[in-house]
Amino acid sequence: MAARNAEVNAAGGLIVEVVTQTLGTISRTTLDGWVTSNSLRMTTLIDRPATSGRAFAVLGIRETSYIVDLSTLQIVRKRVGRQSIPMMYSPAPVLQEIDFLLTLLRR
Repeated sequence: MAARNAEVNAAGGLIVEVVTQTLGTISRTTLDGWVTSNSLRMTTLIDRPATSGRAFAVLGIRETSYIVDLSTLQIVRKRVGRQSIPMMYSPAPVLQEIDFLLTLLRR
């Protein structure tokens, strides 16, 4: 996802990653470590400490993707991910969503 961020940006899109957690609080230090260790070059967000777990409750399970038309703020497409063990994670569903997003942006 991060590797294709520049391609999406060049087409007029924006990828935003929201890191969620069901229990506890994700600290700014943890987020910074996540961004650094994964070489993310895109907007990455976490819940405010006072609302810990709310993003997970609203957005859903791991690898759920939303494509939002920012001119109307309407959700164009939602693809529900699945919980997975990180070592077994496949980027294929996310990459398919990026392909779909690029198709929409290039129309």
